[in-house]
Amino acid sequence: MLAAPFDGVVIGMTTLPAVSRGEPVYHLGKLPESARKIERICEKLSSKSLHGQVLDDLTTNVLLVDRASVDKSKQS
Repeated sequence: MLAAPFDGVVIGMTTLPAVSRGEPVYHLGKLPESARKIERICEKLSSKSLHGQVLDDLTTNVLLVDRASVDKSKQS
């Protein structure tokens, strides 16, 4: 599992089947604090919207998890 050092947006990711230590796997964009408002808007969008389709396509290759849930599981 890879953990990002901050909450952000996946801008790009490698499609190579293997990477060596130090090679980038994902390119992340850091969001401003005001991004929570954008996140609430996205949550209301239909899965048939462009946002929903892109999210579905990305999550077929990547398991997206909420950092808070990962932190809670480490404490258990």
